Amino acid sequence: MQPITLDLNMFAGQARAKAAKLQSARQRRMLEVYIEHTTAEVGGDIDRLMATMCSDPRFHIWVGGSDIGPKGWDGIRDMYLHMFATQSNFFEIDIQRLVIDDLCMVKEYVQTTLLPGTNFVNGPRAEMLRAQGEIADPSAHYLTQGRVLILIPFDEQCRMMGEDGFTGGGSTVRKLSDEELPEAYRARL
Repeated sequence: MQPITLDLNMFAGQARAKAAKLQSARQRRMLEVYIEHTTAEVGGDIDRLMATMCSDPRFHIWVGGSDIGPKGWDGIRDMYLHMFATQSNFFEIDIQRLVIDDLCMVKEYVQTTLLPGTNFVNGPRAEMLRAQGEIADPSAHYLTQGRVLILIPFDEQCRMMGEDGFTGGGSTVRKLSDEELPEAYRARL
């Protein structure tokens, strides 16, 4: 089998193409901040990532009608540090639709993520596997894919005020063979 290919910078090219069509300098700046934020997220750079956020960010992540998103500077920072520690930041974002005004950016996208099996032992990811009749192999690696809608409000200085996230339907998940793991992913382990 061939290694899978994920373009970790696809979102940036798509966002830059959108920015090139915008008349508003503020909206172009908002997209630059989004690109900086997501580039830092994929790269695991917490200081660079947090520099794109306002002083009191709020995330709203809706699961089963309940908001489980972190709130405040420390809560958001801890969420991202956990993401980096669990190697959950190796992903491709393929933007399907991006809408922006002077206050908020809305992006609908398909996210494909490569994750270590330890992320599937407990919680929602473990439930995804169980729904398929599988039990997590902590030593394996999994590929997930799902459709997401995110609203990102911005403050007066074009800093992100947080994210409101919604997922559409279930994500797919597949256990990968070692031969399918890309070198860039292996280098992070």
